[in-house]
Amino acid sequence: MTWTWLAMGLWHIWKLRIKVVFQGTYISDEDTIKLTSDRFIEWCRSLATFPVYSLALDPKVANHFFQGNIMCIAAVRNAISGKMGLRWFVRSQQGLVVLAGSHFIDYSPDVDWAELIAIRHALSTVTEDMKSLTIFSDSQHAIELIKGTSMVSDHNLIADEIRERSQQVGNPIFYHIPRSYNVVTMEDRPPWPTKRVRKKMAGVSHAINFDALGMDAKV
Repeated sequence: MTWTWLAMGLWHIWKLRIKVVFQGTYISDEDTIKLTSDRFIEWCRSLATFPVYSLALDPKVANHFFQGNIMCIAAVRNAISGKMGLRWFVRSQQGLVVLAGSHFIDYSPDVDWAELIAIRHALSTVTEDMKSLTIFSDSQHAIELIKGTSMVSDHNLIADEIRERSQQVGNPIFYHIPRSYNVVTMEDRPPWPTKRVRKKMAGVSHAINFDALGMDAKV
Protein backbone atom coordinates (compact mmCIF):
# COMPACT_ATOMS: atom_id res chain seq x y z
CA MET A 1 0.00 0.00 0.00
CA THR A 2 2.86 2.35 0.86
CA TRP A 3 4.50 1.80 -2.53
CA THR A 4 1.17 2.38 -4.28
CA TRP A 5 0.64 5.73 -2.55
CA LEU A 6 4.26 6.70 -3.28
CA ALA A 7 3.84 5.84 -6.97
CA MET A 8 0.60 7.82 -7.18
CA GLY A 9 2.25 10.80 -5.48
CA LEU A 10 5.19 10.76 -7.90
CA TRP A 11 2.81 10.50 -10.85
CA HIS A 12 0.83 13.55 -9.74
CA ILE A 13 4.06 15.50 -9.20
CA TRP A 14 5.19 14.58 -12.73
CA LYS A 15 1.85 15.66 -14.24
CA LEU A 16 2.05 18.98 -12.40
CA ARG A 17 5.63 19.49 -13.64
CA ILE A 18 4.61 18.88 -17.24
CA LYS A 19 1.69 21.31 -16.86
CA VAL A 20 4.00 24.02 -15.51
CA VAL A 21 6.54 23.45 -18.30
CA PHE A 22 3.84 23.69 -20.97
CA GLN A 23 2.70 26.99 -19.49
CA GLY A 24 6.17 28.34 -20.24
CA THR A 25 7.45 28.95 -16.71
CA TYR A 26 10.58 26.82 -16.95
CA ILE A 27 12.35 24.10 -18.94
CA SER A 28 14.43 21.67 -16.93
CA ASP A 29 15.95 18.76 -18.87
CA GLU A 30 16.62 17.41 -22.36
CA ASP A 31 13.51 15.21 -22.51
CA THR A 32 11.28 18.10 -21.52
CA ILE A 33 12.97 20.38 -24.06
CA LYS A 34 12.28 17.87 -26.82
CA LEU A 35 8.70 17.44 -25.64
CA THR A 36 8.01 21.16 -25.52
CA SER A 37 9.67 21.77 -28.88
CA ASP A 38 7.45 19.15 -30.49
CA ARG A 39 4.39 20.79 -28.94
CA PHE A 40 5.46 24.20 -30.22
CA ILE A 41 5.90 22.94 -33.77
CA GLU A 42 2.56 21.15 -33.58
CA TRP A 43 0.99 24.36 -32.28
CA CYS A 44 2.28 26.33 -35.26
CA ARG A 45 1.42 23.72 -37.85
CA SER A 46 -2.12 23.38 -36.52
CA LEU A 47 -2.89 26.62 -38.35
CA ALA A 48 -2.88 24.66 -41.60
CA THR A 49 -5.90 22.65 -40.43
CA PHE A 50 -9.15 24.45 -41.13
CA PRO A 51 -11.30 22.99 -38.28
CA VAL A 52 -8.89 24.34 -35.65
CA TYR A 53 -10.42 27.79 -35.99
CA SER A 54 -13.97 26.95 -36.98
CA LEU A 55 -15.16 27.64 -33.41
CA ALA A 56 -12.19 29.60 -32.13
CA LEU A 57 -14.27 32.51 -30.82
CA ASP A 58 -16.61 31.75 -27.94
CA PRO A 59 -20.28 32.08 -29.02
CA LYS A 60 -20.99 34.31 -26.00
CA VAL A 61 -18.71 36.91 -27.56
CA ALA A 62 -19.53 36.24 -31.20
CA ASN A 63 -23.28 36.64 -30.73
CA HIS A 64 -22.77 39.92 -28.90
CA PHE A 65 -20.26 41.62 -31.21
CA PHE A 66 -20.30 39.78 -34.53
CA GLN A 67 -20.81 42.36 -37.31
CA GLY A 68 -18.33 41.29 -40.02
CA ASN A 69 -14.82 39.88 -40.10
CA ILE A 70 -13.44 38.93 -36.69
CA MET A 71 -9.75 38.82 -35.76
CA CYS A 72 -8.62 37.05 -32.59
CA ILE A 73 -5.12 37.43 -31.16
CA ALA A 74 -3.19 34.99 -28.98
CA ALA A 75 0.22 36.00 -27.63
CA VAL A 76 2.09 34.10 -24.91
CA ARG A 77 5.33 35.20 -23.27
CA ASN A 78 7.78 33.14 -21.23
CA ALA A 79 8.38 35.07 -18.01
CA ILE A 80 11.93 33.72 -17.59
CA SER A 81 13.40 33.71 -21.10
CA GLY A 82 11.31 36.52 -22.59
CA LYS A 83 10.57 34.40 -25.68
CA MET A 84 7.10 34.74 -27.13
CA GLY A 85 4.82 32.99 -29.57
CA LEU A 86 1.83 34.54 -31.25
CA ARG A 87 -0.96 33.41 -33.47
CA TRP A 88 -4.08 34.97 -34.89
CA PHE A 89 -6.92 34.33 -37.29
CA VAL A 90 -9.59 36.26 -39.18
CA ARG A 91 -13.03 34.71 -39.54
CA SER A 92 -15.69 35.97 -41.94
CA GLN A 93 -19.29 36.68 -41.00
CA GLN A 94 -20.19 33.31 -42.52
CA GLY A 95 -17.87 31.62 -40.01
CA LEU A 96 -15.09 30.80 -42.50
CA VAL A 97 -11.44 31.34 -41.59
CA VAL A 98 -10.13 33.63 -44.34
CA LEU A 99 -6.71 34.44 -42.88
CA ALA A 100 -4.54 32.89 -40.17
CA GLY A 101 -0.93 32.98 -39.06
CA SER A 102 1.62 32.20 -36.38
CA HIS A 103 5.02 33.60 -35.48
CA PHE A 104 7.82 33.10 -32.97
CA ILE A 105 9.81 36.03 -31.48
CA ASP A 106 13.07 35.50 -29.64
CA TYR A 107 12.55 38.19 -27.01
CA SER A 108 9.69 40.23 -25.58
CA PRO A 109 10.25 42.63 -22.65
CA ASP A 110 6.75 42.21 -21.18
CA VAL A 111 3.26 40.88 -21.80
CA ASP A 112 1.79 44.13 -23.17
CA TRP A 113 4.61 44.41 -25.71
CA ALA A 114 3.95 40.82 -26.79
CA GLU A 115 0.26 41.48 -27.32
CA LEU A 116 0.85 44.72 -29.23
CA ILE A 117 3.42 43.05 -31.47
CA ALA A 118 0.94 40.25 -32.15
CA ILE A 119 -1.74 42.77 -33.15
CA ARG A 120 0.67 44.76 -35.32
CA HIS A 121 1.93 41.59 -36.99
CA ALA A 122 -1.59 40.36 -37.71
CA LEU A 123 -2.70 43.75 -39.06
CA SER A 124 0.28 43.82 -41.43
CA THR A 125 -1.19 40.87 -43.33
CA VAL A 126 -4.74 42.22 -43.58
CA THR A 127 -5.66 43.57 -47.01
CA GLU A 128 -7.18 47.00 -47.47
CA ASP A 129 -10.41 45.55 -48.88
CA MET A 130 -11.22 43.64 -45.67
CA LYS A 131 -13.97 45.90 -44.33
CA SER A 132 -15.87 45.71 -41.04
CA LEU A 133 -13.00 44.10 -39.14
CA THR A 134 -13.35 43.63 -35.37
CA ILE A 135 -10.19 42.79 -33.43
CA PHE A 136 -10.38 40.95 -30.10
CA SER A 137 -7.53 40.82 -27.60
CA ASP A 138 -7.49 39.50 -24.03
CA SER A 139 -4.99 42.21 -23.02
CA GLN A 140 -7.09 45.10 -21.73
CA HIS A 141 -4.09 47.42 -21.35
CA ALA A 142 -3.04 46.81 -24.96
CA ILE A 143 -6.53 47.72 -26.17
CA GLU A 144 -6.52 50.86 -24.00
CA LEU A 145 -3.18 51.90 -25.50
CA ILE A 146 -4.47 51.43 -29.04
CA LYS A 147 -7.64 53.39 -28.29
CA GLY A 148 -5.61 56.14 -26.63
CA THR A 149 -7.36 55.81 -23.26
CA SER A 150 -4.12 54.83 -21.52
CA MET A 151 -1.07 57.01 -22.13
CA VAL A 152 1.33 55.75 -19.44
CA SER A 153 3.45 53.20 -21.28
CA ASP A 154 6.77 52.58 -22.98
CA HIS A 155 4.87 51.06 -25.89
CA ASN A 156 3.05 54.08 -27.28
CA LEU A 157 5.14 53.94 -30.46
CA ILE A 158 3.84 50.46 -31.28
CA ALA A 159 0.29 51.59 -30.47
CA ASP A 160 0.76 54.53 -32.87
CA GLU A 161 1.90 52.14 -35.62
CA ILE A 162 -1.18 49.99 -35.04
CA ARG A 163 -3.49 53.02 -35.29
CA GLU A 164 -1.77 54.13 -38.49
CA ARG A 165 -2.11 50.68 -40.04
CA SER A 166 -5.73 50.53 -38.88
CA GLN A 167 -6.56 53.61 -40.92
CA GLN A 168 -5.24 51.84 -44.01
CA VAL A 169 -7.53 48.83 -43.55
CA GLY A 170 -10.82 50.54 -42.77
CA ASN A 171 -10.40 51.48 -39.10
CA PRO A 172 -11.20 48.16 -37.40
CA ILE A 173 -12.95 48.16 -34.03
CA PHE A 174 -10.89 46.97 -31.05
CA TYR A 175 -12.48 45.08 -28.17
CA HIS A 176 -11.13 43.56 -25.00
CA ILE A 177 -12.13 39.90 -24.73
CA PRO A 178 -12.01 38.11 -21.35
CA ARG A 179 -9.31 35.47 -21.39
CA SER A 180 -11.84 32.79 -20.45
CA TYR A 181 -13.66 33.54 -23.74
CA ASN A 182 -10.55 33.49 -25.91
CA VAL A 183 -10.61 29.87 -27.01
CA VAL A 184 -7.46 30.36 -29.08
CA THR A 185 -5.41 30.53 -25.88
CA MET A 186 -7.15 27.86 -23.80
CA GLU A 187 -5.68 24.28 -24.00
CA ASP A 188 -2.91 24.84 -26.51
CA ARG A 189 -0.58 27.56 -25.26
CA PRO A 190 2.85 27.37 -26.89
CA PRO A 191 5.82 26.17 -24.83
CA TRP A 192 9.31 27.44 -25.50
CA PRO A 193 12.00 25.49 -27.41
CA THR A 194 15.72 26.12 -27.01
CA LYS A 195 17.90 27.88 -29.59
CA ARG A 196 19.14 24.47 -30.78
CA VAL A 197 15.59 23.27 -31.36
CA ARG A 198 14.46 26.51 -33.01
CA LYS A 199 16.95 25.90 -35.82
CA LYS A 200 14.73 23.01 -36.86
CA MET A 201 11.68 25.24 -37.11
CA ALA A 202 12.43 26.84 -40.49
CA GLY A 203 9.26 27.18 -42.49
CA VAL A 204 6.89 26.63 -39.58
CA SER A 205 5.63 30.23 -39.26
CA HIS A 206 3.17 30.89 -42.02
CA ALA A 207 -0.06 32.56 -43.01
CA ILE A 208 -2.92 30.88 -44.81
CA ASN A 209 -5.40 32.70 -47.03
CA PHE A 210 -8.30 30.31 -47.53
CA ASP A 211 -9.90 32.69 -50.04
CA ALA A 212 -6.85 32.24 -52.26
CA LEU A 213 -7.38 28.49 -52.76
CA GLY A 214 -5.54 27.64 -49.56
CA MET A 215 -2.14 28.73 -50.82
CA ASP A 216 0.48 29.18 -48.09
CA ALA A 217 2.46 32.41 -47.73
CA LYS A 218 5.32 33.28 -45.41
CA VAL A 219 4.83 35.88 -42.71
